Amino acid sequence: MLSKEVYNRWMQDNGGNIVNMVADMWMGWPNYAHSGASRAGRMNLTESAAAEWAPSGVRVNAVAPGGVASSGFDTYTREAQEVILEFPKTVPLQRYGNVAEVSSAITYLLSLRRPLSRAPASGWTAARPRRVPAGSNWRNMTDRKPMRAFTWMSRRAC
Repeated sequence: MLSKEVYNRWMQDNGGNIVNMVADMWMGWPNYAHSGASRAGRMNLTESAAAEWAPSGVRVNAVAPGGVASSGFDTYTREAQEVILEFPKTVPLQRYGNVAEVSSAITYLLSLRRPLSRAPASGWTAARPRRVPAGSNWRNMTDRKPMRAFTWMSRRAC
């Protein structure tokens, strides 16, 4: 695990910030349980490491974005892509997020100093995910077409 190795080799003696990427999986993620389960595990790791490493001056946080438009959509089956493309209709902003919007949350968590201050802008933030979901919630999806189990697996992967 990279975070553990970085902590052992540098941060234990020098402090630092770690930001993990998870996902806005708190309300479930129909048809994407594999991803939600993995990211929930990473969130548990984030909270555990934050508690264990705080005495060494290490802050561990996570960013949990909602739907973000990316080339990753191309890896899903056509059936799954059709469902994914309907998602923005369920979000109050009516669109997917973008990489710049997510990176702003990461930049805040990694910030070193506020202007005219010696404290980091996010200096008192640890172990809490910065949710960036645009108000989205998979449970808001209506009129979803039923999908076969594990349709997230491309046929090439089988």
